[in-house]
Amino acid sequence: MTKFLFFIFLLISFFSLATEEERKALLKKVKSAVTEQQKIITSIELTEFYESYDYQKWQDEIRQLKDKFRNVKNKKVKNKIALSLAKNALSTGNQDEFIKYFESLDFENLAFDRGTLTDFNFLKIKSYLIDKNYLEAKELAIQNLVIARQTRKNRFVSESYATLAEIYALQNNMDSAYICASYCTSFGKRSDTKQSLFKALHLQATIFAYFENYEAAVNKELQVLQLAEGDNNLYYQVLSFQGVALYSLEIKNLDEALIYLTRSNDLNLKLKDKRINAINSLIEAGIYVNKGQFKEALKTVNTIESYFKLNRNLNSLGNCELLKGIIELKMKRFQKSLAAFASATFYFNRSGNQANLNLVIQFVGEVYLLKKELNKAENYLKIAATENEKRGLKSVKTQSIYKLLSQLYFEKNQLQKAVKYQFLYLEFLEKNTILSSAATVARMTEGNLREERERLIEFQKESIEKQKKEKEIKSLQLSRQLFIAIIIIGLVIVGFIFYILRLRQEKLKQKQREMELSQSLLRTQMNPHFIFNAMSVIQSYIYSNEPDKSSQFLVNFSRLIRLILENSPKEFIPIELETEILEKYLQAQKMRFENRFSYSLEIDESLIAASAMVPPMITQPFVENSIEHGQLHTIENGHITIRISQVDTMIQIQISDNGVGRKGAQKTKKIKSHKSMAINITKERIEIINFKYKKQGSIQMEDLDKKKQTGTVVTILLPLHIDTD
Repeated sequence: MTKFLFFIFLLISFFSLATEEERKALLKKVKSAVTEQQKIITSIELTEFYESYDYQKWQDEIRQLKDKFRNVKNKKVKNKIALSLAKNALSTGNQDEFIKYFESLDFENLAFDRGTLTDFNFLKIKSYLIDKNYLEAKELAIQNLVIARQTRKNRFVSESYATLAEIYALQNNMDSAYICASYCTSFGKRSDTKQSLFKALHLQATIFAYFENYEAAVNKELQVLQLAEGDNNLYYQVLSFQGVALYSLEIKNLDEALIYLTRSNDLNLKLKDKRINAINSLIEAGIYVNKGQFKEALKTVNTIESYFKLNRNLNSLGNCELLKGIIELKMKRFQKSLAAFASATFYFNRSGNQANLNLVIQFVGEVYLLKKELNKAENYLKIAATENEKRGLKSVKTQSIYKLLSQLYFEKNQLQKAVKYQFLYLEFLEKNTILSSAATVARMTEGNLREERERLIEFQKESIEKQKKEKEIKSLQLSRQLFIAIIIIGLVIVGFIFYILRLRQEKLKQKQREMELSQSLLRTQMNPHFIFNAMSVIQSYIYSNEPDKSSQFLVNFSRLIRLILENSPKEFIPIELETEILEKYLQAQKMRFENRFSYSLEIDESLIAASAMVPPMITQPFVENSIEHGQLHTIENGHITIRISQVDTMIQIQISDNGVGRKGAQKTKKIKSHKSMAINITKERIEIINFKYKKQGSIQMEDLDKKKQTGTVVTILLPLHIDTD
């Protein structure tokens, strides 16, 4: 699916130049147009601007241009409209409309100024690519690059290199594609618009992804995201979140894919871009398939298919049918799967998408293999393998074909061929870098989310400071008003008392709001500290070259991180959810120290039944101290026990360990130099809860064995909080 979205990404972002200043300038230009020709030309400029700025207005302008195209008599103006409509059809994937408007161009009357010529050449190159005429496409792209250089506008040069990079990618010429993409970015940086740089970096990401270099692709998308956030460019923020989601899906980082896809959808609520919604739905369907949620995946595909049918997007319709075929294959409904693959073949043949056409052939072979129709399976799989080898592809998909061929020849009892393809499969498997890329990409995406949290902390600090200043200003203003009121009103004591009471109430509410903000800030401060310590576990497995343990740890850690991300902003979470977070954390630490300590969780079932809740990660700092500073991994039969029970109207949490104790821990250099904030932060959290709910929560620490001064017991008392929702 990456190769399909590679083209979609290019087409959606190709003409994006959206800035507020440009919008105002264009609207002014439209209003000042006098002649009919000037009005149409300025209308075309406004239409191309709205493509990445306001989807609904873009569609409205396109409808008006289509009406003008039918009625206008001036051939020069008609050519201008045809060029704009052809580009629009290309960006929406409507191949039939693209050919219609492109073939309507009147070559004899076409105004060949350099700008118009580069636009015309770009469309002609796209028509060559649809016909898979790569040679003529490349020749014209090189000519177009020369023309773009003559304009001395870096934006046109950058776009010309982008076209060449796409052609080289389709020819599977990776080195040339990378070089052209790099030049595209280089000229994009020197362009007169920031959007050219966004577009160039986005192009580099899609080129990297086309050749399955997902680590580099995600890195480029995150660069675009940072630049777009700084420039407040909503469109490229949406595209970047979408790109990271797609590439995370390709390397099976499903949780990260879902997080970034949600961000893209949330931001797109402001853009209301139906094209982006449709692509996001395809990615969502892919996530469902990988999670084994086939009914949800099929429902999603059926829902978005109507959009692609409305826009006659042949390539996207082919991908919908391809996904349907894969879903039906996974559900063992072979006839429906073959029917869907037949429809996908029809659409891909018309759109000229050879890469996905070959993928369909591979899946058809897999269907026949599962149906035990071995001769048909052999025919399709050999065609797919031959095509990939002919095109020089060494991808994960080629690897899967060899695996299927090996299975097929074992079924046919042709052991020599089976061993041959099994050897080829294992050879690819050894060279497969997807697993290492998945770990690296996960670190990058999690790092980006961590940076977002840090920015949130800074924002909260600024917000608190701003509110304090506003409070001081407001207090001063109220004092002045009060002084004037006393002089004017005089003896109106009742009114004065009412005003004071109201003022006190406002101050109390203001203080409560500040305390709530402070509590949220304290919770978010804990997460980076915890994640930083936990990441060292992953690093140790990677350095020790233990892929099985590394994979097991990553699955456990991924769930742990997701729980933390989802629940850390909350004030309270259910006890069973806090228990799950502790369970995942303790499992990770046990794996880190090779099971050199044990643990037990003793939770009062009546609290769970009553839907009791606790602040998120309230116990984690003390569990971490028990393991790290109690040195449970160095002593014999090290054990940590966590008990949660009800004492009167309070919840009592006890964390006890049989480690070296507080006195023993102070002897190490690590403790002498380490000033942990965990205890202070937790005390402040409990103080805020006490203030808000008028309770007397507390923390107490003592030795487990008071005589030997070994072991540690931490007792936390919290107000009993019941979920009433």
